[in-house]
Amino acid sequence: KELVLYLPFNEETGSIARDTSAFGNHAQFYGSLQRHSNGPAGNYLEFGEGNWLQVPDSDSLDLTSAMTISMWAKIRSDMGGVQSGLEKEAGWGPGEYNLCPVYNGVVSHSVNNGGVLLQAQDWPDNVNDEAITSQSIADNQWHYIAGTWDGEFIRVYIDGNLQKELPCTGQIQVGN
Repeated sequence: KELVLYLPFNEETGSIARDTSAFGNHAQFYGSLQRHSNGPAGNYLEFGEGNWLQVPDSDSLDLTSAMTISMWAKIRSDMGGVQSGLEKEAGWGPGEYNLCPVYNGVVSHSVNNGGVLLQAQDWPDNVNDEAITSQSIADNQWHYIAGTWDGEFIRVYIDGNLQKELPCTGQIQVGN
């Protein structure tokens, strides 16, 4: 297991977020960039509608048998909808995976409350899109969220506390 993407947002100018992993998966900024230096882990970027980063495809990002995705997130309670943090591939495509700080949507024929979601399109239907916490972080406070999958279980953490665990065996396809 090795780190394939780490964006500390240390850049003070420019339109590229430098990946400090050995793979150089640098991200391009799109939209109106707002930089800040007083986050819980140092520098951070403010994203919103029309502001995002995009990383070019790389074989190193094809996480087919295990993954850990984590980030600091501060989500305003008035944002609503889905607030995606890191997603590979377009939604519902082969090879797609996603750590979503706020997921409001229909899951198992009921509406979700906006919990943290770890999801992959290729996981079996009984867990696909259902590793969602009951706790929402849409409270304008900083939270450290993480989603892990070890090939057997999906786990979602908020501020270091396990909030959701589901059995999940399988693999994720390779996307483009």
